[in-house]
Amino acid sequence: MARNHEKQYGALNRYVLAKEREKLPSRRPPLHVLTKVEDVKKWIPDIKREMEYTIQQMTCKDYSEQKIEAIKERLERLKREYRGFVQKVYTLDPTTDAIPWNSRAYSRKRRPLTDQHVVEDTKRILVEETAERNKCVDEKKEEVTSKRSVLGISYSSSSEDET
Repeated sequence: MARNHEKQYGALNRYVLAKEREKLPSRRPPLHVLTKVEDVKKWIPDIKREMEYTIQQMTCKDYSEQKIEAIKERLERLKREYRGFVQKVYTLDPTTDAIPWNSRAYSRKRRPLTDQHVVEDTKRILVEETAERNKCVDEKKEEVTSKRSVLGISYSSSSEDET
């Protein structure tokens, strides 16, 4: 049998735990309270975890039919809540391309370019490359002529040689 001081410690422990539970916020805020995408996305993994736990409970053979029905109802409520959270993500952020925390197909990060953009970019690159190539050729010609002038060699073009 428990002594009086053990009973008092047990009562004190229950009291302290009850006070701690009061301090904790509710498990999941209602959907209408959440106004930011980050806040909504924060709770989706929690809902999925709870759904998985509920599904594991349904597979237990020891539960009565009433208990299994209650678990099924809870699972349906969680599914509705999950769909609501996902819908809220889509309404708050229309650029979302897939359901969060689900595996999705590969998608390119860059936008596909139209033919007009490809042609314009190709022209721009060719013009830049040609200008850079011409600049390098002019620099080499100047370098060669400066070396020849230092050495005293005269530079004649091919048209002068033919005459």
